[in-house]
Amino acid sequence: MLLRAIRYCSSFQVYLDEREKLRMALLLNKYPNKFIDEQFNNVLIKLNIDQSLNNINYNIFRQQVINAPIKEK
Repeated sequence: MLLRAIRYCSSFQVYLDEREKLRMALLLNKYPNKFIDEQFNNVLIKLNIDQSLNNINYNIFRQQVINAPIKEK
């Protein structure tokens, strides 16, 4: 879901909004905040995003994610 947010959200602010909606859905389903943060961080690590996303670097990392090959199940 976080990967989809990065792929589809064209601006950093829209990404933040989408990430918060995802977080709220997970919290409403009784997932602990610590677990959510760990899973979000794991996704970023798998995508080789080694620094905090911000308004400046979001588009660079987003383009890397878009250009990366999609692994089929």
